[in-house]
Amino acid sequence: MLSLGLTAAAIKSPTVKIPIFGFHDIIDLQNKADLPPYRRLYDMDYTKQDLEKFVEYLVQKNYWFLSSQDLLIKYTNKS
Repeated sequence: MLSLGLTAAAIKSPTVKIPIFGFHDIIDLQNKADLPPYRRLYDMDYTKQDLEKFVEYLVQKNYWFLSSQDLLIKYTNKS
């Protein structure tokens, strides 16, 4: 289990709208330890099986993958 979670937001700049996704708990439906009663399920949980489809879609649509550190450096260097 990864402890991340899916949150979506968008930052608007004068020329570009940047979608931002964060991943909270990524669970594997095939792993009993990731399911009740062994762990509590949350609304922000994202399944490993769905994550693969989601990331594949982002790659096909040519989305860029940046870390929060990459974004911080980009916007602090612009200031």
